Amino acid sequence: MLLAQTDVSGSSGLGAVSEGAVELVALIGVAWAIWAAVRWKGGWRIAALIPVGALALMALKGTLHLLIAAVLIPPYMLVVAIARRIRVKR
Repeated sequence: MLLAQTDVSGSSGLGAVSEGAVELVALIGVAWAIWAAVRWKGGWRIAALIPVGALALMALKGTLHLLIAAVLIPPYMLVVAIARRIRVKR
C-alpha cells in the first residue's frame, strides 16, 4: 500500500485512548454526584445535585461544553465529600 493511500482521517492511537479516558472520568463524576444525591441528606444532597443541575441546564441550552463541565464534577465532588466528612465528624 502506498503512503498516499493510507487513511488518516479516523481517530486511533493515543488520541482515541485519551478521549475514552476523559469520557470515563466524566461518567464516573456524574454517577458519583447522583449516588451522593441519593445517599446524602439535607444540604449535602443539594451540594451533590449542583453539578448535575448545571449539566442539565447546559444540555437544555445546547452548549457543546458538556464534556468539559462533566470532567470538572469529580474534583468538585471530592472537595464536597472531604468537607462533608470533616463536618459530619464534629
